[in-house]
Amino acid sequence: MFIADKGFYSAANIKALEEENLKYLIPLRRNNLAVDYGPLEANEFKRNLKHFTYQKRIIWYYKYSKDGSNYITFLDDRLRVEEETDYLQRIETRPDSYYYYALQVEAL
Repeated sequence: MFIADKGFYSAANIKALEEENLKYLIPLRRNNLAVDYGPLEANEFKRNLKHFTYQKRIIWYYKYSKDGSNYITFLDDRLRVEEETDYLQRIETRPDSYYYYALQVEAL
C-alpha cells in the first residue's frame, strides 16, 4: 500500500502506480475535479452519509466511483466552521482586498 500526500497526485503518478499493480491512497486537493461534492448539496444530506468519531469529532463520509477509480469524501463540520469563521473575519478586517479578489474571480 502506497500512501502519499495530496501534492503527489497527478495522472502520471497514478498511471505509474497502476502499472506496478500497487494499491495506493492519495488525498486530493479540494478543487480537484474528481471530487464529487453533489451529496453535500442536498438538504439534510447527513441522512444519507455514514460517520465515525475521530478525536472527539464527528467525521461524515461517502464513497463513490468515477472513471474507474474509487473515492471517499470526508466532511469535518468543526473544521468547516473554523475555516468559514476565519475567512469571514479576514473579509471584515480587509474588505478592500477581498472585494478586489471577488471581482477578479467574477471576471473569469
